[in-house]
Amino acid sequence: MNFTMLYVMTKRYKISNELVEKIGNSSYSLTELTKISGVTVKQIFYGVVRSISELQLKELSNFLDLNDLNLREVKIYTAKNLGKYAYPKQIKVPQKSEKLAEFIGVMLGDGCVTNYENKVKKQYFSGIRVTGNSKNDFYYLTEYVYNLIFDLFGVRASYYISKNSNAINLYVNRINLVKLLRSFGLNSGNKKKNNQKIPDWIFNDKNYLKACVRGLIDTDGSVCPLTGRNYPCIWFKSAIPNLRDSFSEAMDILDIKINKWSGKDTPQTYIGRKDMVRKYYNNIGFSNKYHNDRFIASFKNL
Repeated sequence: MNFTMLYVMTKRYKISNELVEKIGNSSYSLTELTKISGVTVKQIFYGVVRSISELQLKELSNFLDLNDLNLREVKIYTAKNLGKYAYPKQIKVPQKSEKLAEFIGVMLGDGCVTNYENKVKKQYFSGIRVTGNSKNDFYYLTEYVYNLIFDLFGVRASYYISKNSNAINLYVNRINLVKLLRSFGLNSGNKKKNNQKIPDWIFNDKNYLKACVRGLIDTDGSVCPLTGRNYPCIWFKSAIPNLRDSFSEAMDILDIKINKWSGKDTPQTYIGRKDMVRKYYNNIGFSNKYHNDRFIASFKNL
């Protein structure tokens, strides 16, 4: 695999009263500005930190007018003070590929790119999370998606199983990964509020489309027969209008017929014709073992 290394070292500047005022007078709330920019502006606004990096200023300038700011550069000897923790850990920057397209599909399905905070511990995290059923999706998340993340970005994910539900969460806490995924068309924050869609670059290659659809079905899809039929149908649901539209467009390009969307809060569609179900399985298939096993169990009826 061809890749480069993401290793960011930037200048830092003393936070001025003018910068604090611009943040306070913004049309965004502190929480909203943190989510869309990836910069923990509460720390800046309330004086928790005294300097800001050049990279953070660049991110904020996408949402605030910072052209008239005259900030003083400060010298911080990060390596001396923090040792190996001085700089963000390196991650791979992959080329656009089928693997990356499938990962994007996974994230669009049951994934989340987020900047969040723990007010009690005063900790701030930026990273990704993929949630699934702790029984049905355990192998898929802890083996397949885990390896997919490592192959693409060179980082090892962790996971935890919720004590209060049957959910399993696979996660990586890396600010560099959040910024990188933004460049591939995945924005941080609530996918429904962002009205997220399949990124345009994936439509440039049918193999990318197949891989992305596989990631979507493996996470937010299901395999089960329609009432009155003895063969499996392939279902997909989404509460995000743009994602539904781009999914429909993808299936049209791949010449796989789907039924009309139905349902109010989280509309769903399905592949119901036998020839289309066969085509999906032969051309796209499943990486999620649970879905694949359910399909194989009733495959004889196709």
